[in-house]
Amino acid sequence: MTREQFINKSEELIAQTADRLRKETLRLFDSGGLDAEKYEDTYLLPKIVLTAALHKSADDWRPHDQAARREVANLRHF
Repeated sequence: MTREQFINKSEELIAQTADRLRKETLRLFDSGGLDAEKYEDTYLLPKIVLTAALHKSADDWRPHDQAARREVANLRHF
């Protein structure tokens, strides 16, 4: 894969991820799984919800192939 091909594919996945994250954060906020009233108007609640949504997104994108999983594990060191 060339650098340009990589960039194009990555941009496509990033756009898809952003759309999914927007939907997932709203779904989590509306889920009844937290009491939004107890949070001040700060970034804490959005960070909590976004963290949960990002974990789900990581699970959704995680490759099934063991060799690819090893590559992911290796890249987490950089």
